[in-house]
Amino acid sequence: MSTKYILSYILLILAFNLDAQNQFELKVAKEIKDRNIFSIDDAIKELNKNGISVDEAKEIAKSQGVDFNTFLINNFSKENIKSSSAEILPESFKSEIDNQGKLMENENEEKKLERFGSFFFRNSNITETPSLYLATPNDYRLGPGDNLIVNLFGALENTYTIEISREGSVKFDRIPPVYLSGLSIIQAKNRLKFNLSRLYSGLNSSDKLEKVDIDVSLLKARSVVVNIIGNVQAPGTYTISGFSSILNALYIAGGPNEIGTYRNIKILRYGKTVKNIDLYDYFSNGIYPSFYLRDQDIIFVETVKKIVNVESGFKINALFELKDDEKISNLLKYSGGFSTESFKDFIFVESINNLKKVYKQIPESSFNKTVLNDGDILSAKFPTEYIENQVKISGSVLLPGSYSLDNYPTIGSLINGAKGFTRDAIMDKAILFRQNNGVENEIVSINLKSDSDLMIKLKELDNLLISSAINIETKSLVSIRGEVNDPNDYQYKKNMTINDLIILSRGLTEKADLSRIVINRNISQNGNSDLIETIELSIDKNLNTSKNIFLKPNDFIVVGKKLNYKETEFYILKGEIEDEGTFAIQNLNEKISDIFKKIKLNSIADINSIYVERDSLKIPIIVKNNKILNDLQIKNGDVVNIPKINNSISIQGDVLNPIIIPFSNKLNVKKSISQAGGLNSTSDSRKIYVISQNGKGKTVKNFLGIFRIYPKLNKGDRIIVPTKPPKQRASTAEILSITSGIASLVALIRIITN
Repeated sequence: MSTKYILSYILLILAFNLDAQNQFELKVAKEIKDRNIFSIDDAIKELNKNGISVDEAKEIAKSQGVDFNTFLINNFSKENIKSSSAEILPESFKSEIDNQGKLMENENEEKKLERFGSFFFRNSNITETPSLYLATPNDYRLGPGDNLIVNLFGALENTYTIEISREGSVKFDRIPPVYLSGLSIIQAKNRLKFNLSRLYSGLNSSDKLEKVDIDVSLLKARSVVVNIIGNVQAPGTYTISGFSSILNALYIAGGPNEIGTYRNIKILRYGKTVKNIDLYDYFSNGIYPSFYLRDQDIIFVETVKKIVNVESGFKINALFELKDDEKISNLLKYSGGFSTESFKDFIFVESINNLKKVYKQIPESSFNKTVLNDGDILSAKFPTEYIENQVKISGSVLLPGSYSLDNYPTIGSLINGAKGFTRDAIMDKAILFRQNNGVENEIVSINLKSDSDLMIKLKELDNLLISSAINIETKSLVSIRGEVNDPNDYQYKKNMTINDLIILSRGLTEKADLSRIVINRNISQNGNSDLIETIELSIDKNLNTSKNIFLKPNDFIVVGKKLNYKETEFYILKGEIEDEGTFAIQNLNEKISDIFKKIKLNSIADINSIYVERDSLKIPIIVKNNKILNDLQIKNGDVVNIPKINNSISIQGDVLNPIIIPFSNKLNVKKSISQAGGLNSTSDSRKIYVISQNGKGKTVKNFLGIFRIYPKLNKGDRIIVPTKPPKQRASTAEILSITSGIASLVALIRIITN
């Protein structure tokens, strides 16, 4: 084996070992899903069942190259981990998980940072087509291709529909062309009124009887061709409506790309800049850039000059583009200001100065003075949570939550502040959790019936827990099985009876034997050899029992089935018979022959091809001289098929031309295959077989290993020619094994010969 291949195998083995960590993580994640583990508490309990502690689980994960905390965060929510009970998961561990979760959240947030304003050009709900059913804006300038409606009304009425020509004018009969290009609608109306007054003198009349008024409106805006160039996603030449704004045009081109400016987009007309657009005016202030484009205008998106990274601590964390003279105060406006939780007295800036990074702390007083540099990274700090003057009460009180220590300095006053107990509260015992040096590590037992305990002074961050009788109640089950509609386990309640349990299980089935109800009661605690006591009783249709017995915890009730009761079973008849359909099995020993005594076949039925479908398999029924030789017993769900006569033979598989040919008594397998063009070079002639209509298979037989005896063909048969299996090549592992063996053998020979 060459050195090239040996190196390939080594790399393959190394890659496999490197992938072991991922395989371990995937395997454990699959186990979590398969075992229906939905919370961190369930996961820890599952570990404890198998004798593994949290610390041991961390060590196992570490040995496989997996960080245990990261794995938990990937498979359970942070809220789930933090809310797990303290008895199972220590607070320090949850704090560690929380810190790791924050780190991962910060990493994810950093990855998601994008250009401020890019959201506009990704919004699929925005259309690049402007609304065509708005009043014509006052600043819209007419041009070649615009369609106008001119209405004259008053002493006379007339309507003109006109289009501005390429030369910028419109034409009326009997007056010279009127030039309208570049005019607003109001200016166009005044010019048309002046020129049409030559035809309609009433336009200048003040007499109400002779006066004619004029109204001009835009029927259809022209199309304009604009060129969008520079740093956009899809630069090119676009044909758009004359109503289109800069935003409409940029949206068509996908907006500025990663290095395209949002702050200085130039509109070039006849080689000169006629407008500079700052998209932040729209994104931050809602000022729409209502500048209308003209034919052959050029939209040029320059390269961005300055981008700063607002990393964390602001309402909008994104990449912002700033102009040369803009300060931190401008950036605060664009980013929505500080987030609620952040520390607002300083902004922390990380700048790049050639080969060095410089960290600066900018005070609030300098926000209006400080100019940022390209590439600066800004952040506001989040102070560590520090709670003062707070006490908590939780559990079975009407208003659990946090309260002011000043207002509720004692246990009794805190309970009064929470408006007293709920009905399920345990009235004599409570637990006070107390912190020392910021760690909740002390428990004080409280007797709520003791006046001295109620007067105990609370300390900052004390947490009073009022327990519920529901939480400490011993929960037992009773079970019911057999002929009830919902056999299941149910919570035991005092004075529960068989009647109650049957109602909870949604009643009896029609198969239930009312005289065969058995209570199996666990008596193993008696200390003798008997484990179960059985109590038999009966019940009437109104669910009244023969014995007035109250159930006990862990009782197991069985409702028996009526003796000798059998479910109604069915079979299906299909094919060439007079009466197809579904029929009930009338006898335990009903057979195919019994069915055929009750049915009448059609004239085209093929009695030699009858078969039964059972569990998706075909069972051929062999008929000879109208007598069934394999008289099959019918089972529930059987489908009895009586096909019609099929006067053809099908040749399928590895032949030159798979084909269907008419049946003939003179046909045999070889002649049929020859009509299909013969065998391919890959055909396996030794394993040719024939399948009849009823699913029976017939194979080629060898005589003395030399002669082949082909099966006789019947109507509807299919001849199947299989393909030879490909020659097996030694696998990579086998080649390595053989090579290693040869190398060892050579080494052994050398040792012997020496």
